Amino acid sequence: MKYGQLSSLFKSFAWKQLTAVEADATASNGHELNSSSRLREILGTTAREQKKGAGIATQFHYLSDSDEEPLEATGFLSWYDSRKANPKRSAEWRLYYSDNSVIGQEGRAVAGDFLVIAFSADNETATVFIAEAGSTSERQLQWLFGISDSEQLKFGMADVGEEQMIDLTRAKILEAAGIIVPAEDDSLLEKILKKFGSEFPTTAVFGKFVRGNLTKIRAEDDADLALTEWMEREEFAFRVLEKHIVEERLKRGFKDVDDFVKCSLSVHNRRKSRAGHAFENHLAEVFRVNGLVFERTAKLENKAKPDFLFPGATQYFDDELVGLVTLLGAKTTCKDRWRQVLAEGPRVKKKHLVTLEAAISSNQLSEMRQHKLQLVVPAALHPTYSASERGGIWDLATFIESVQSKQSKVAI
Repeated sequence: MKYGQLSSLFKSFAWKQLTAVEADATASNGHELNSSSRLREILGTTAREQKKGAGIATQFHYLSDSDEEPLEATGFLSWYDSRKANPKRSAEWRLYYSDNSVIGQEGRAVAGDFLVIAFSADNETATVFIAEAGSTSERQLQWLFGISDSEQLKFGMADVGEEQMIDLTRAKILEAAGIIVPAEDDSLLEKILKKFGSEFPTTAVFGKFVRGNLTKIRAEDDADLALTEWMEREEFAFRVLEKHIVEERLKRGFKDVDDFVKCSLSVHNRRKSRAGHAFENHLAEVFRVNGLVFERTAKLENKAKPDFLFPGATQYFDDELVGLVTLLGAKTTCKDRWRQVLAEGPRVKKKHLVTLEAAISSNQLSEMRQHKLQLVVPAALHPTYSASERGGIWDLATFIESVQSKQSKVAI
């Protein structure tokens, strides 16, 4: 099971904080990024000018926590010596970008946003990621590329290491940034097709199939490891099957544009909904084997249906027992949707949220603490947070221990 290496997508990258003169049309109309000696390590001293047909084809992506999908645009970068016409002066290399909806006169990017430019192996293409300052997307980009000195106003530069493998967390970050990572495994596909044929099984059935092929993983021994392994394997297996089914659909062709759009939306929506259901199903299995009593989507006030309620609605509506009730929301990714959990089950004062989101921004973590929302993140993702932040984040084992302690005081 492999998504491959990050170096298969990008060879080298440069990063910096955007300045007003680079992104603000009222400060400058030059559409240029300030160069540095580090950037010249990547691009050298050979001009790559679009007006001469040698520009660098570029995909632009703007990432914000308030947007469900990244803003994307196609354009180019030009690398040139602005002092070429004056040979008596030393060269001054600049990186020009074409005006687009991500950066430029009409672009979303502003001073202070975080910029990463990732180049292909031959520097023939580039991908520009711009993340809103202070956002989760910014922190995830920094973690993905291993960037620690992120506040510099001059370009930093590094090569992508061969050891940097793409796992589920990295694949999700790349996908959120508009980069789809292929999942290929012929032997796994053969096993899936033998079991299910060229049809998508239900999420519950597919999850059980995945867990059945990971018999050495026991959630009663290590709940955090089990959850992350199960999710990793199911997501990968689903992508392998999806690729096969969609390729077969493409071979049949489409009768018109509307038919194509309908198919595309179906693929997109299926990915999102199945990931959420898979997450909840694997969580339920973890809780079951650890002896927890719970209800899924119990009906509470105002038609609220929390993902998990421990032990259940009966105790929730009992004035004497409600203090021993635990409410847990489950979201594979958070963005601003974590606030939905706060409105569920008003009788439970402290809510819990379990997520697979890596490197949530410090601003959102602070808001969660202010709203008395306890964040639960599998242990494998804790290193994506700073040491000072990890103390306030529970792993799954800690959550289970908390519920077990309460459950021992309730006759069920």
